[in-house]
Amino acid sequence: LVPMAACYLTWFMALRTLPPSTASMASLMTPVIGVFTAAFLFDAPVGLREIAAMTLILAGVVLALRRRTPASGA
Repeated sequence: LVPMAACYLTWFMALRTLPPSTASMASLMTPVIGVFTAAFLFDAPVGLREIAAMTLILAGVVLALRRRTPASGA
């Protein structure tokens, strides 16, 4: 209950200070932060799969942030 409440509070605080599109892009970085945190705190192994997954996540976020015009419904 406490972690979910903290997540909701931080989400709505982000929505107050950032545009919704930017806040949603920032939330996509959660898995990357989780992998680095687990590797640092718990000495979890970071292998090729994790690196590939984080690279794909970062590439997706970069591509989404680079798109300036909204997509047309074609």
